[in-house]
Amino acid sequence: MHQSSIFRTGMRWRLAAALALPLLVPPALALAQAEQGSDPNLYASQKHPFRVVSVVTGLRQPIAVAFPSDDAIIIAERGGTVRVVRNGKLDPSPVQGLPEVAVGGQGGLLDLCIHPQFERNHWVYFAFAVAGDGGLGTRVVRATLSGGRLRDHVTVLDQARSQGNQRFGGRMSFLRDETLVVALGDRGQGERAQDLLDLAGKTVRIADDGSIPGDNPFLGRPGARPEIYTFGNRSGRGLALQPGTGLVWQSEQAPRGGDEINVLHPGENYGWPRISYGIDAAGTPIGTGRIHPRMKQPRHVWAEQVAPAGMAFYDGIAFPNWVGDLFVGTMEQGMLVRLDIRGKRVVGEERLLLRALGPIPEVAVGPDGFIYLLTDSREGHLFRLEPAN
Repeated sequence: MHQSSIFRTGMRWRLAAALALPLLVPPALALAQAEQGSDPNLYASQKHPFRVVSVVTGLRQPIAVAFPSDDAIIIAERGGTVRVVRNGKLDPSPVQGLPEVAVGGQGGLLDLCIHPQFERNHWVYFAFAVAGDGGLGTRVVRATLSGGRLRDHVTVLDQARSQGNQRFGGRMSFLRDETLVVALGDRGQGERAQDLLDLAGKTVRIADDGSIPGDNPFLGRPGARPEIYTFGNRSGRGLALQPGTGLVWQSEQAPRGGDEINVLHPGENYGWPRISYGIDAAGTPIGTGRIHPRMKQPRHVWAEQVAPAGMAFYDGIAFPNWVGDLFVGTMEQGMLVRLDIRGKRVVGEERLLLRALGPIPEVAVGPDGFIYLLTDSREGHLFRLEPAN
């Protein structure tokens, strides 16, 4: 799994401790600005002033980033290529051996991640759209990265093909037990998210070889796919593992307004399309409303459309006052959102880099403790956030 000669200061909304419903952020919440310096790359925030540094440019619609070592970065581009940055320089040749990717609409290369034991096994996982009989689907392949080439391909997840070229999902994250969760979109057909015999609109959990973990919530249940971890998910565009708790947090894009941040609990129904905080194209509510007694509520909701995407919890040493906060890139308004997290609750929000860099599909924390962002464009960048001092 990802925004000038002034400082820019975000504003934060706080919830009362007793508030049971998620935070709805009104459109009026804007990025405050203060002319406090002449460095065009220097920004203010509530907890840390920071500098935005361009690491590399010349990327084409980059979508995901991973850190196989302290001196190397691998970047996935939506068009089906993987690039490597070594010691701050972009290798001129892409990585060879990537499987064929179906590019078009919202399809393409969707995500990459490395195995927790990468130093030992050199395994990289790719999620991408693939064509076949019946249309398109999402596939996850494991490969060994060696000498600038991907070898020994193993398909660990392969979704049935269907028509349409939207909402493929594909975001991935390893859990602490080294199982892999993958967010799969509803493919533009909302009711599929409630069908337990269909992987569309689900978050699935598999072992690193594609087998089914023995404690999956629907394993052995008639009328349900054993891979399913959660259901009722529309379009998961970011996954992040919370340090300490090990909980999986997910960003989910709603139709028009009502974008969500959810905490995933195995076996739970997150409501789509029966309940939603968004509206349809005609401006009318979706489903039966916003709340259902047997469906989970989001932890955070935006009233306007922000299109949350890649995200990461901060657990580095460069920004000690940000430890435990969740950083979310957005495709609309091109901003980086910092969410104050207390346990499982979102208690505040700060908006940073509003329209400064462009759409941010990916946020990651590097081994150096800095925050890395990708910008989604034909001249995409990899940026790094560093402390101002």
